[in-house]
Amino acid sequence: MTNNALWAETKTLLIAAVAFIPALAWNSAFQNTFEHVPLLKMGGPWVYAIFVTAIGIGIAFLLRDQENKDDDKS
Repeated sequence: MTNNALWAETKTLLIAAVAFIPALAWNSAFQNTFEHVPLLKMGGPWVYAIFVTAIGIGIAFLLRDQENKDDDKS
């Protein structure tokens, strides 16, 4: 593995680690919202799980599309 490849992999892992902390904060915020808003609370943990899954899928699609655009530029 070259130094550039090693650095690229290290940056990827660091970004993932740093992104994990805000993800936990958002998770707590969403959980709190779903626990205290009566309309959302009626759906229970299923509504919360579906909502978080939809956000995750949306972000994954956005990242994939961005990667495809970057590949097309090369």
